[in-house]
Amino acid sequence: LDFTEPNLREATGLTDYFFINAKNNVTLSADSSVDIEADKIYEDYTTYKITRKKPYSPYAVLTINSR
Repeated sequence: LDFTEPNLREATGLTDYFFINAKNNVTLSADSSVDIEADKIYEDYTTYKITRKKPYSPYAVLTINSR
């Protein structure tokens, strides 16, 4: 994930968190710049909340693996 669009040096102007949906047959992992938590679990997919850690990094790596 590249958060540099609003401000290359500080990645400001973006929300602290966002949501992503993933089918239940995949797992998400990320680097140390964000936290991932399951927000809502449905029959076929899960909604994850991705929270950017402070101080904000301009980049994050989110890995999607199938189980």
